[in-house]
Amino acid sequence: MFPPCSTTYSLANTAWNAANGYQALGTNILYYTGNIDLSGYSMMDMTFATFETAYQDPGIYSNTNPAGVAAGAFEKIEIIEMITDVPFDIPELTILAADMGSTVPGMLSTKQDFKQIIYGRYSLYVPNSTLGLAGYMQLVNAGGFGSKEPTAAAKLYVYKLVKATTNLVPEDGENISFPASRCGLNGRMFSEDEIPYLMRLKRSYELQQLVD
Repeated sequence: MFPPCSTTYSLANTAWNAANGYQALGTNILYYTGNIDLSGYSMMDMTFATFETAYQDPGIYSNTNPAGVAAGAFEKIEIIEMITDVPFDIPELTILAADMGSTVPGMLSTKQDFKQIIYGRYSLYVPNSTLGLAGYMQLVNAGGFGSKEPTAAAKLYVYKLVKATTNLVPEDGENISFPASRCGLNGRMFSEDEIPYLMRLKRSYELQQLVD
């Protein structure tokens, strides 16, 4: 589960104020991190296999001026949500955010292994002033990029990055709001033969060392 967020722009700090667990990454990006504990299963030498994924996002995305009565300065909001079996550090998240709209982790020209991205979703929102809702951002594109690769990791890592783009200077007190969302992995735990399991653990460890 990713929590909702309503945050305002600080002209003095040239950045969005962090809110409700989200942290600032540069001047126009917010990110949230969490994890899913699978250590109880990994201690029993079990592997988790994802059969299908689910995504829930029932709310409204908006970008309004300080008074909250008109659209804000942003031309688009891009979002990536991921579940991985290795952690991403700040430099990697920064590169990931910079590449939004052209590529996503695990694709060609990126350094991430596609198999480590168990679940991934990219979405693009743009302003829509025809509905009479101040600052309403409408979804115009969304797509998945996860591998659903089985994993023997003791912990899965979850990320949500929200990137707002503009050619204008946001006003002091300008607001961005977006709802809570949920990514689901439907699958099962199972026991593998010893050699495939050990090879999976070895690969997971090697990827962890590359990140560290």
